[in-house]
Amino acid sequence: MSILAILYQWLIPTAYAAPNYWLEICLIFSNPCLAGGDTTLYDAGVGMARFVATFVWGGCTVAILWGAVKIASSGGNEEGKTQGKNIIMTAMIGFALALAAQVIINFVDATFVL
Repeated sequence: MSILAILYQWLIPTAYAAPNYWLEICLIFSNPCLAGGDTTLYDAGVGMARFVATFVWGGCTVAILWGAVKIASSGGNEEGKTQGKNIIMTAMIGFALALAAQVIINFVDATFVL
């Protein structure tokens, strides 16, 4: 028996009452097809790209907030203002790239569905 199976049995003594974890993990990647056994590399790639895009959007949002805090806390210091503006500008470029990637993913997914 593998170590993972032993740990699974130890953590969840009644397997019949446990939910389908594979389905939940696949739904995180925004691709319910992954749980049905009808998975292709294309489906997995689209799901992973959408999952990563979620983190990029979140990272850009945090960067914009950080830049705003830098500007607000600069206290008239030009260097602090410049750093804050650069952070916000970089985050906006990240937003634009993430949006472009999402548009391309959606276009390819809608156009080349097998």
